[in-house]
Formats: sequence, C-alpha cells, structure tokens
Amino acid sequence: MTTWAAMLRDSIGSFVGCCFGFGDGCMKANMVEALAVREALSWLKDKIIAAIIMETNFPTVIEACTTPTEDDSDMGIGS
Repeated sequence: MTTWAAMLRDSIGSFVGCCFGFGDGCMKANMVEALAVREALSWLKDKIIAAIIMETNFPTVIEACTTPTEDDSDMGIGS
C-alpha cells in the first residue's frame, strides 16, 4: 500500500489543515510525491485557496506542475 499526506500552513508557518490518502500497490517515491501534489492542489482548489507555495523533496515534480507543455496528460496535471 502507498500512502501520502499534504499539510497546509499559513504565511507564518502555523498549521491550518491537512489531507491524506492511500492507494493499492507500491509506487516510486517521485510518483507518490506527484500524486500528493495533484491531490493537495485539488483539495486547495475546493477550498478556494489560490496563493500557495509548494515544498517537496522532488523538484522535478514542482517543475512538472509549473512548466506549461502541449500535453500534461501523462502526469494527470493540467486544467
């Protein structure tokens, strides 16, 4: 089983909320990180929170989320 979690902090670093999830099977760490980022962004969108700073151990995940490409469907990222 694979688990992930994301935490929301305010501008001074205080805890605001969190979300978490799990899935069947074992995934590589960078894919779990990408899944957590995608789910956290969806969670924040539902809460109408737009101004965010993402932190992760995998800079390539942030790059994939912030660099526009013709087709982001491979990672499930996009509008």
